[in-house]
Amino acid sequence: MTKRKQEDKRDGMTRRLDAIIRLLMDGQRAQESGKRITKNEQVLILDSIGLTDAEIGMIVGWPAKDVGSKLSKLRKAMKNE
Repeated sequence: MTKRKQEDKRDGMTRRLDAIIRLLMDGQRAQESGKRITKNEQVLILDSIGLTDAEIGMIVGWPAKDVGSKLSKLRKAMKNE
């Protein structure tokens, strides 16, 4: 677990609500520009907020192990850019 996730003192419900609000805001920006926010972008946003893989999975509808795998691949791809 990252240090950022360990230091987060908010309860789970508050973190989920923060995540949903951020996704709605990013979705609105994407809609205004004519783009759709992808599941991968959603996963990255939720991870950046500090949610666990299980919490992200509940929001996007994926099993936690799939979220972890996808995050690893996305992080690796971002490092190579």
